[in-house]
Amino acid sequence: MDLRCPSCRTEVLIVDGQLLPEYTCHVCGREFAVTTDTESAFLSFADDAGNPIRKNVLRHATLIGSEDGCNIRLVNPAVAATHCVLTLESNGICVRDLRSQTGTRVNGSLVEVRTLSDGDRLSVGPFEFTLDTNLLSQTARARTANYESDLSLAAPAPDDESDAEASGGVGDSQTFIQLECRGVAETVSKNVYRPTTLIGSGEACNIRLRSPSIAVAHCLLTIEPEGLRVRDLRTTLGTLLNGERVEMEWLSDGDELKVGEFSFQVKTNLKPSGGAHILAGSDMDPNEFE
Repeated sequence: MDLRCPSCRTEVLIVDGQLLPEYTCHVCGREFAVTTDTESAFLSFADDAGNPIRKNVLRHATLIGSEDGCNIRLVNPAVAATHCVLTLESNGICVRDLRSQTGTRVNGSLVEVRTLSDGDRLSVGPFEFTLDTNLLSQTARARTANYESDLSLAAPAPDDESDAEASGGVGDSQTFIQLECRGVAETVSKNVYRPTTLIGSGEACNIRLRSPSIAVAHCLLTIEPEGLRVRDLRTTLGTLLNGERVEMEWLSDGDELKVGEFSFQVKTNLKPSGGAHILAGSDMDPNEFE
């Protein structure tokens, strides 16, 4: 039985063999009802012979595209090398288009970011999938109906620190995110406007890092209602946050993100509210608590 917090995905603690129906996460503090139903999320589709296939997508990130190395590889001219990605978030499974030319559709409508529900139809080029999950109720879906608009960002705030500190959360008119790259001959700054930013060596990446040690699709930055997150895309080299290898972690101002020989300093006034955080210059265990 794998019971986890719906916000930060921390495993529920069972003390003295007792599992309470109401639980407060010891990492992020979220209160939620505990159910013994096993969480599940699958994409169902048929192969060329019409045989049904189910792909487990209950993971931090599931990359879909035609490139070798994608979790779900679809070989077709209408499918981009890195077409879209499914992310496991606080409200369930979310699909994020990666600036593909043909687009990503949910129930026939083009989307950039969309939280999915059980039974939704996901179309990528000529391929159609059906989501089978118990992660998201219709009530939760109603709360995320305007999810994409909630993630909009304005132009970067002025350099004045007082202006940067004055803003609030995602969607605030003063919100800004910037990556300062230090792995090149000179420092280069990259503004992050999109809900999803793909980092890697591939041509379609939003931030392309030319190095043989870096995967075609290496890691993903996602702007979520709780803050800014980084997800490693199951790379051999890994993604480091403040010196620690991470699979998925929240980002804060001043963090150092390292991808191969490239180092980025995160500059943002967006403060995470999703759970534990690995602090720069700290040996704190993200699972440690008082």
